[in-house]
Formats: sequence, C-alpha cells, structure tokens
Amino acid sequence: MSERLPGKHLADICGERMIERIARIADESALFDEVLIMTRDGSIRPKNVRTVVDHSQGTLINSIIESIRQFGAFFALAGDMPLIDSKLLKDVFNAYSDKPVAAITSTGIIEPLFAIYNSGILKGIIKYSKESSAIHPFIEENFSLYEVQQMDDWKLTDVNVEEDLNMVRKILRCP
Repeated sequence: MSERLPGKHLADICGERMIERIARIADESALFDEVLIMTRDGSIRPKNVRTVVDHSQGTLINSIIESIRQFGAFFALAGDMPLIDSKLLKDVFNAYSDKPVAAITSTGIIEPLFAIYNSGILKGIIKYSKESSAIHPFIEENFSLYEVQQMDDWKLTDVNVEEDLNMVRKILRCP
C-alpha cells in the first residue's frame, strides 16, 4: 500500500509485474515448498501464486506476527525488491539454522523483508511489539545476520518512487 508510488507492486518491469517477477525468482530458486503473496491489498492477485490477505492491523511487526501464526517458519521477501536473485536467496537460506536469519547490507542496513522467521520467536516478538513497533532492534538482538557482500548490496534495492523504478528498468535493460 505504497503512498509514494501507488501500485508499485504491479508496475511493469521488462514485461512482467514486479510482484510476479519476485515470486518467479523465488519459485525458480527451488528452495521453497510454496511461494505465496501475503498482502493487505486484496486486489493483488499474481498469476500462478496463491495470495493470502493480511488482516493484521498496524505495522510490519504485526504482519510478521500474523505470518508466524499462520505459517510457522517462512522466508519474508519484500515485494518491491525486483533485483534479487536465486543466489542471494540461497545464501540467506543456507545461513538459517534454528535461529532466524536476516540479511544485512555491507553498510549495516538490516532487511526485515529479506529474512527467515520461525515460531521460536513468536512469544518474544509479541512481547516486544507491545513496547515498540520498530522491528530492527528486535532482529538485531534475536537473529543471526547474514552480511551481504558489498558487490551484492544493489540486489536489495527497493522500489519506493518513480526514479527507483526507472533505475531498476535501466539496470535490467528493459526495452
């Protein structure tokens, strides 16, 4: 539900909607039993992907709590990071054990939507959410952090404004 770039998840990137591109990359990685989209926008219905409506209220942390309750362990992947690739997915996936793991860029930016969550943190994150809606400190204290190589930081670029979208299209050499 982007305010700066409404409908960004459905934006065309090289002939494919952004959300479908990301779902395809995740599916082609062969890491997951199922790729699904969890969204508050019930109109987002990508082809060949199951969509689940997120009924939680409030912040990202509330959506994560709802996802843990519904799915247990899951890889949260932002729907606005169209430059991700299967290698980076596999790197984070391979860094996971029983402790949740999140990607952190070489400049220290923690990516809560490039992370693996599990039910082992449910009680802790619920307790934490009553005191704060900022998820980054919780992740820093309770997750393993997979440091993305500096040369791969660009893969975690998120699209928030029209300029970001144009830059992604240029990087991917879209017609």
